[in-house]
Amino acid sequence: MLLTLLRLATNALGTSLSRSLPPAGAQEARGALTSVLVWTLLHQDRLVHVAAASLVFNVGAWVQKVGC
Repeated sequence: MLLTLLRLATNALGTSLSRSLPPAGAQEARGALTSVLVWTLLHQDRLVHVAAASLVFNVGAWVQKVGC
């Protein structure tokens, strides 16, 4: 389930759906997202780790696009 959620989030950030996300400066959302990303990057399952890395890449691109 975690793997599917990570892949879904990665795809959502790579499309026009990312326009409906909270503002990049929303500190509470940003902190929660950072915690989840770090936890999944450190996950023992290789597939979860790879999906998390893809999501982190897309989050970074999204932050650059919205100008945080």
